[in-house]
Amino acid sequence: MEIKLRKALPIFLLGFSIVTFAQTAEQRKQIVKEYDLEKLKSLENKLSKKYFSRKSIALTEAKTKNWATTTINKQGNYTELVAISEEGKPLYYTTHNAGSATTARVNRINEGGSAGLKLDGQNMVVGIWDGGPVRTTHQALTGRVIVKDGVNFSTSNESTEHGTHVSGTMVGSGVGSAQAKGLASKATLWANTFANDEAEVIVQASEGLLVSNHSYGLEIAGVPTYYMGAYIDESKEWDDIMYNAPYFQAVISAGNDRGSTQDKKGGRDLLIGNKNSKNAVVVAAVNQVTNYVGPESVVMSSFSSWGPTDDFRIKPDISAKGVGVYSLSSASDTSYKSQQGTSMAAPAVSSSLLLMQQHYYEKQSAFMKAATLRALMINSADEAGDDPGPDYKFGWGLINAEKAVQTISGKGVSSVMDELTLNQDQVYTRTLNATGTKPLNVTVVWNDPSGKISTGTIDDATPVLVNDIDVRITKGTEISYPWVLNPSFIQGPAIQEDNAVDNVEYVSVPEASGVYTLTISHKGNLVGGSQDFSLVIDGVTEPLSVVQNEFKSIAVYPNPVENSLNIQLTSDGDSKIDLSIYDMRGRVVKKHEFKDNSYILDTSLDLASFASGIYFLKISQGAKYYTQKINVK
Repeated sequence: MEIKLRKALPIFLLGFSIVTFAQTAEQRKQIVKEYDLEKLKSLENKLSKKYFSRKSIALTEAKTKNWATTTINKQGNYTELVAISEEGKPLYYTTHNAGSATTARVNRINEGGSAGLKLDGQNMVVGIWDGGPVRTTHQALTGRVIVKDGVNFSTSNESTEHGTHVSGTMVGSGVGSAQAKGLASKATLWANTFANDEAEVIVQASEGLLVSNHSYGLEIAGVPTYYMGAYIDESKEWDDIMYNAPYFQAVISAGNDRGSTQDKKGGRDLLIGNKNSKNAVVVAAVNQVTNYVGPESVVMSSFSSWGPTDDFRIKPDISAKGVGVYSLSSASDTSYKSQQGTSMAAPAVSSSLLLMQQHYYEKQSAFMKAATLRALMINSADEAGDDPGPDYKFGWGLINAEKAVQTISGKGVSSVMDELTLNQDQVYTRTLNATGTKPLNVTVVWNDPSGKISTGTIDDATPVLVNDIDVRITKGTEISYPWVLNPSFIQGPAIQEDNAVDNVEYVSVPEASGVYTLTISHKGNLVGGSQDFSLVIDGVTEPLSVVQNEFKSIAVYPNPVENSLNIQLTSDGDSKIDLSIYDMRGRVVKKHEFKDNSYILDTSLDLASFASGIYFLKISQGAKYYTQKINVK
């Protein structure tokens, strides 16, 4: 079968489908308000032009050399010709075939689960790019799939089978088979084939898409040897997309090449293309975990591709069930089947992340940036593997959606979730009060700018990290460092020391008790002069207020506040009192200075025009000052 080129749909044609977008216009506006849409449009045009140019050349060459344009490979995966390598060989995209809710602990946060929540993806949207169109008429999908790229289902084959199965894992309603119910069973799906995927992702991210699933990648059999573990143009392009659309998160399957002909290092160094992006979530496949009791509960599949990247970054990022996954089949509107592969693990992570976004919005009336979402995922993951800390097989561990939503619920009381900016030469410090009952876990994640692509050297270990942020936790003379892979003994356990390769810094203090100091700084120069980063902490007692140089009495209420914030203060000072309110970025958004020297203050601040979220009130009088966290509803 010959694949015909189709034109990328321009933004103005895609716009008509927005009326069916489950998220509201105000939510979409909130998601993309920080995006440079002109820059994203320029990137979309560039990547679309590149895709169709490479595809056209490949199809022309295929006729001359009798290459297949689509096929089913020896592993039973659908493959499609997309380009030609530097060595003149055909490059194919391939799907990654080979209890998901139970393993991810999503069943506990779904409606009827033990957490007492009703998180099923209501009013949320998740994207899919896959080998072929989804069977939208399947009884478990009817009415909740929007075909965004104009390619509609017509025939059941391996490509449509794969996309339909993946879709069911994410959003299947459970109609016809409760066993095949998706993790986000009430969400809306935006469906696309993987042709021209990068450009289409930009369009839909610009429309407010938060999470998308990509259970495919370059077929390893045809790529140059240096691609394995390397940061190539495809890796860079995905980083460019996510850096410029900071609320959008791509979730990508790790691949199923362990034990293949190309596996020359005992399962290691098998990640290629989009899997080596710094800002992507790359997913490994494990067996079902019915009841997690410790690392031994998580059993690696026989096929999941392992990292690390050539510069020893921790990839894959996370693990989920990918063995014996029962979901939808495209054979008919009522058919189901079991499949396995990292293709089946990735959608479990995509839908879990979507539910985390849903819960966060319910609590905060805002969505998380993708870096915050990744920090939350990593901070709440369960230990997997033979040794403490991350590794190149399981990543940061087994995804735990229940613990993630507990962290969200505890924000401001037992956990910290902040989106901050580190400026050039700035050092951020914070006092942490450990609970003494569980580990103190601190995770910092940032969307790093794209790095320098590989020049073709096999296993080039030059770091591709651009902005190097450092995290330390101290108590007296004790210093706790972040986890990092040991490049001198890659098959051994991760170590805790300076991490100069990952755009994740995760520090854990196992038996933390008392007061600690968190310090966040950076090396060298920050590209752009600053770097946004996300901070997630649990294992702390987070007070609503911190008092310095106490006033005689003070009252700030109500908190949370809807309209007016009342402030009553008694002081023995003899200078003017200043009131300032800062947003989460440290910018002054309201300020009032009293003209006369004040000893007793009884006033109110109008906050009715403030957007919902967290702010900080600072009251100053000479050397005295008081700060308090304010939650605006």
